[in-house]
Amino acid sequence: SHIWRQQLAFTAVLAGIGLYTVRGMRIGKWLIYLSPLIHLSSIFFVMGFLTFRLIRRAKGFDNKLKFSIALILLLAVVPVLSSAAVAYLDSLGLARIKSYFEGTDADVVRVYLLVGLYVVPMLAAFYFLKNDDTNNLLMILSISVFAIVVGLPASNGIYDRLLMSALPFLGIYFYRCFFI
Repeated sequence: SHIWRQQLAFTAVLAGIGLYTVRGMRIGKWLIYLSPLIHLSSIFFVMGFLTFRLIRRAKGFDNKLKFSIALILLLAVVPVLSSAAVAYLDSLGLARIKSYFEGTDADVVRVYLLVGLYVVPMLAAFYFLKNDDTNNLLMILSISVFAIVVGLPASNGIYDRLLMSALPFLGIYFYRCFFI
């Protein structure tokens, strides 16, 4: 029933990415920052955007070694923070929060296979093809989503939505790598 708000927030993030990184308009940055007011799940994308800006300021995208170190840190820190956030929300007594994160072993294997299928071609494209700020941002947002999913792999349908939200990022990323 609330999927329309989640999709509207995702659209605001996507429009903000286009306006800010491609057109250089500051309103794009505001769209990204204000998207959690539409739906709280877009806070993940705001945090990914802030991570992108931090890596870009440190010139991490220019040096492949710096980027690899930042990527390893991202893939280590985000799952730990995700698990800690769920444990904290459970300790507050939020009803049914733990039930969203109970799955079967088949779910865990499926999640790892999907993330591997998405991340390996993306990293190969980053290391071997031409990229700009927009592609770097799309890659960081996608990998952040994948890191959240890896942190809580037994979760059920909640993270299927997150994985599906990364698919447009992947499509735009590969299109820009090969055709722009």
